[in-house]
Amino acid sequence: MVEEVIWTEQATFDFRQILEYLYDEWSYKTEEEYYNRVFEVIELIKEFPGMGELIPERPDSRKFLIAKFNYLTYVLIGNKLFVLSLIDTRMD
Repeated sequence: MVEEVIWTEQATFDFRQILEYLYDEWSYKTEEEYYNRVFEVIELIKEFPGMGELIPERPDSRKFLIAKFNYLTYVLIGNKLFVLSLIDTRMD
């Protein structure tokens, strides 16, 4: 059971960058929907930590599709969930 969620510096940076991108390129509504979806996904992962797809290059890590172009990567260590990064495949 996951007792704590820890965001890495990289994940925090990625999250801010994606939110800024969505706001600038799309709308506040899109940004807000993404924000809410990320935390919904984290709650799901807390309940079912093995549900994400294993990352071949990093077998201890998993990724979860947040939306059509967005992935969240994470690793579970003990009862701690580390959010490693957020990836938006539309961004350069």
